[in-house]
Amino acid sequence: MATRDKYGGNECLSFVFISFNFIAGTIEHVWSTIKEAYGKVSIGTYSFDQDNARRELGNMIILYEYPLLMVEYIGFRRFMNTLQPLFKNVSRNTIKNGILKIYDYKKLKVMSLLEKNNGKITITTDMWTSNQKKGFVAITVHFIDEVWKLQS
Repeated sequence: MATRDKYGGNECLSFVFISFNFIAGTIEHVWSTIKEAYGKVSIGTYSFDQDNARRELGNMIILYEYPLLMVEYIGFRRFMNTLQPLFKNVSRNTIKNGILKIYDYKKLKVMSLLEKNNGKITITTDMWTSNQKKGFVAITVHFIDEVWKLQS
């Protein structure tokens, strides 16, 4: 049988309540002593990187064909502020520039792979219409590299 504390409550529950208040106070103290440096904030093993967050937002927009304007929706801004208060909201032009940088990086990576290839390549094409009713053409290149591994 659980014993009662001097306030008439369960001692175990009082201990949990006191412990929770101590932990919440400690977390609040940690948050109040955070220092921002070069867009990164570290708390123990956690680190927030604004540039990485923007890059991943761009990758998400590319992957799911979201409209660029979504970053300016009030609902999206509220969600991001709730999820990560340190995230600095971006405009559609900023995210567009980030997506173009991702494209340039991927293009250079593909060109480098093709330049290293000494054999033949196979080219496949596909055409489709996106959710936004825009037409696209995909070009896929297949080749076998120097260690006989299929690359696409």
